[in-house]
Amino acid sequence: MLTNDSIIYHYCSVAVFQKIIETNTIWLTHARQTNDVDEGIRYIKPLQSVVNSMSNLSAEEKSIVNSILKEHKERVEFPYIGCFSTKSDLLSQWRAYGDDGKGVAIGFEVGKIPHYDLLKKEHGNCGDIPIIIDEIAYDEKNNEVTFIEKIIQACLLIYRKTNNMNHAISAGVQGLNLLSVFSKNVDFEEENEVRMAYFPCYFDLIANLSELPTINANKMELKFRTNRDKLISYYEFNLPQNAIQRIVLGPKCSIDKNQLTLFLNKYSPDVRRKNGIVKSNITYR
Repeated sequence: MLTNDSIIYHYCSVAVFQKIIETNTIWLTHARQTNDVDEGIRYIKPLQSVVNSMSNLSAEEKSIVNSILKEHKERVEFPYIGCFSTKSDLLSQWRAYGDDGKGVAIGFEVGKIPHYDLLKKEHGNCGDIPIIIDEIAYDEKNNEVTFIEKIIQACLLIYRKTNNMNHAISAGVQGLNLLSVFSKNVDFEEENEVRMAYFPCYFDLIANLSELPTINANKMELKFRTNRDKLISYYEFNLPQNAIQRIVLGPKCSIDKNQLTLFLNKYSPDVRRKNGIVKSNITYR
């Protein structure tokens, strides 16, 4: 279970490590740009199945579940995410994200980063930038329908208690959006993933296109980068000065330790003072 004392690790290349340490920021990337093709959309088919199977609903309740389905299928408001692992020395992570073992895993203390968890509990003062940090739940494909049914039934209960269709629809869409961000198929369970998620105000992002005034809800600036033939949007999230606790050098990492010492003495002396630099134990070459 994730606690404020937990250390979560971001595996990256040496070049990315340099930028993170120098700028004390982490990039939160549009969720649909991850290497999981089902990211954010894996619940569309099971949701359709649940809606089709529901019977004995009133006309208003049918309208609610159909509206939830429609909004989730046509959603454009995807979050921006950063990915971490609770494991500091995992071969699959080194291969996939740590430059085939030549990179670095940066360890962040969860409680040092102001955030909300999935139960909406605030950890620290989040201020104007509501970041969510929590563990990924891994589920078998046959459990997807069960999760969705619980969300839909909860929305219908909201409607029956409040007689407010918009409130029920909004709760359903929000629940499905969070479920799609913080759950993955059990095939990815080895990653032990933790996510940092930011849901920007999309009204601000499309205001220029519609020639509408912005409401300045986003306190971070939307930026763009390229990756081969892709154009990718992201936000730079400013980290607290003492968030980084450990540096794990990959099994094939060739950083000169004297240069690393000089680098950390300048940009992250807390890590040096705590002797927070370790070498991978994996014999991979």
